Amino acid sequence: MGYFPHNRNTKGGKMEQLLNEIEEYAQNKNVHPSTILRYSVNATWSIWEKWKSGESSCSFKTAKKIRKYMAEN
Repeated sequence: MGYFPHNRNTKGGKMEQLLNEIEEYAQNKNVHPSTILRYSVNATWSIWEKWKSGESSCSFKTAKKIRKYMAEN
């Protein structure tokens, strides 16, 4: 299974793009991005901060589930 490379020094990367999509969606829904992750993939509440800091990243499969959730809700 593939994972998004996550380098905070590289703007426009795939993980950075996903984070931006989640932030925009969450802002439009007036919720915190971690809420979107919780509802879409049952992520832990702390995973958003780990993704933002570059400590962790998600798999392509997880990204697909998140994008599907946002498209359907």
